[in-house]
Amino acid sequence: MTPVSSIVEPATWKTRVDGAEVIITIPFSCAKYRTVARVVDFRPRQLEDFATWRKSTEADVLSDYGGDSDSDFDSEEEDDSGHSTQAREGGVWEWRFALQLEGVDPKSKNNDKFWAVVDNNEAQQLTGLDACE
Repeated sequence: MTPVSSIVEPATWKTRVDGAEVIITIPFSCAKYRTVARVVDFRPRQLEDFATWRKSTEADVLSDYGGDSDSDFDSEEEDDSGHSTQAREGGVWEWRFALQLEGVDPKSKNNDKFWAVVDNNEAQQLTGLDACE
C-alpha cells in the first residue's frame, strides 16, 4: 500500500545539462498505485454522464476475451424494431469519469487529495457493469 502523501509528492528526474546535474520536476505521473482512500468528489457532475457514447472503430470488433469475435455481435441488444442498437446508432457506450480521492491515513496531518481518471476497463472492474445509455 502506498500512502496518498507519497502519490501526490512531485516526481523528479535527475539528468545532466552542460556537465551539471539538474533535477527536473515531472509535470504528471502515469502510474498505478494501491492505496486506501475515500472518494470526496467526482466529474462529470451527473452520474448519468459517467457513460459516454462514441463512434465505433475497427478495433471494436476485437474481443477482450480472445474468443470468436462474432460472439460479440450475438450479445448485442435489439430495440423494439428488432435492429441492433449498436448498428442503429453506429457507436458504443463506454465509461469515462474521474474521482477525487483523499487519503485516510490517521497519522497524516494533511488531507492529501488527487484526481484519478477512470477509463472504460477500470470502470468495468470497479463497478462490474458495462457502460450503457
